[in-house]
Amino acid sequence: HGADVLIRAARYVLSAVQDDVRFVLIGEGPALSEVKQLARRLRISQHIFMPGAVSYHEMPHYLALGALGVAPYQPSRLPQMQLGFFWSPLKIFEYMAMALPVVTLDVEPLRKIVRPGQEGLLVAENDADALGDAIVSLLQDPERSKAMEATAPAVYRPIPGRLCRSSASSGSWPSKSSTTRLAAAWRFRARE
Repeated sequence: HGADVLIRAARYVLSAVQDDVRFVLIGEGPALSEVKQLARRLRISQHIFMPGAVSYHEMPHYLALGALGVAPYQPSRLPQMQLGFFWSPLKIFEYMAMALPVVTLDVEPLRKIVRPGQEGLLVAENDADALGDAIVSLLQDPERSKAMEATAPAVYRPIPGRLCRSSASSGSWPSKSSTTRLAAAWRFRARE
């Protein structure tokens, strides 16, 4: 699902943004140790928080910490994609429900969900520098990010009275009041 691309993009973001930025990768799977190893090898593991699998109930608390959501899918690595099968991009809907701008893959099915420049930004598959550029552009332009948050179709918005990004609070790392900015919260199941 692109965890390695996100780690490489994180290094790019950290070199471009001068303040303290963190990334959260949520989930687990057979490639998780490789992803952790890549973060250590790139010397950015102190900026990457990987809590492992979290319950659906806890997910909004993690997403509420983020400035944006990233979904760097890799259809070229999945044989079923070559046959025309397409998956449900649940994490994108979760990001939009939490009013997070989305950075994801520039492919036709996702362009129908994330309209470029409206709900988020689209990048080419496996292009860590383009992914990093998109993340940096949203972090450095809060007004643009805020406008994207406002354009998520109403169907993806939180139900009034339910947990939403502005009302979420959690004792988990880092806190919303922290000076640390969480660049991207990302749900994944690491695969080979």
